[in-house]
Amino acid sequence: MGDGRARLTQRLTAINLFLRDVYHEERILAEGIVRESWCYSCRHYRREMRGVRIHRDTYVSIAGTDLVRLQDGQFVVSNDNLRASRAACRTMLANRE
Repeated sequence: MGDGRARLTQRLTAINLFLRDVYHEERILAEGIVRESWCYSCRHYRREMRGVRIHRDTYVSIAGTDLVRLQDGQFVVSNDNLRASRAACRTMLANRE
């Protein structure tokens, strides 16, 4: 898969950075890249997590990424299954500043 591991690492880093921004700086919303209404109406968005500092900014602690090999041999992502374990969520909420 060549540099696939690096690409997956980059993808998960980007997802965690996105979540950090949504729950803290909200630049992606202020600049209109993502609509506020889309974000705030999402059933997975948790207002109670706004401003909560997460250890190492790791919002997604478990990820399963489905890859598909194209006819030319390249791999592409078909789906991301992202989770924060219940234990991780309890720790995040218990360690609020």
